[in-house]
Amino acid sequence: HNDRNDTQCQQCLPNHFCEDQKMFECTRNSASPAQSSSADDCICNPSYFKDTDGACQLCGIDTYCAAGVSNDCPQHSFYNFQGASSVLQCTCQHGFYRDHVEQYANGTGVFTCVVCEPNSHCFNNSIFDCPDDRQVSVAGSHTVRNCTCIDGHKNSQPDWQRCIECGGNTFC
Repeated sequence: HNDRNDTQCQQCLPNHFCEDQKMFECTRNSASPAQSSSADDCICNPSYFKDTDGACQLCGIDTYCAAGVSNDCPQHSFYNFQGASSVLQCTCQHGFYRDHVEQYANGTGVFTCVVCEPNSHCFNNSIFDCPDDRQVSVAGSHTVRNCTCIDGHKNSQPDWQRCIECGGNTFC
């Protein structure tokens, strides 16, 4: 505010910050609320992080960027592209499933990729029991084809969803 009658004070606009009665635009790929008073109020957009020079860069492979910070995907998980904005975009490796998931409003969070348990198979972050009680699998199995029938039985073809007795005078 000043004592002049020929000027009018204006609110600092969104995606800008105002210092010393001057308005500056936030750097590329960042935003700020109206009435921001510092360059620190400009936060990188989702999928971007602030580098050491203060510029917002696209998040890299095997990372996610939330609240302007680059974070590694949790152990035993990955993201094959650039630009993830949430921890939930990271996917557990084959033979692992997602457990203990916590996601926070800003896109950050945690989860654990747990090795698939025996007599199950894991893919797409989930664990599934072998479909037939007579099927077994080893820890870390990643497909239903890892579920094999016990002696005297064979897997149904082509779906492997159940065990079929081998029949008399045969071995399988």
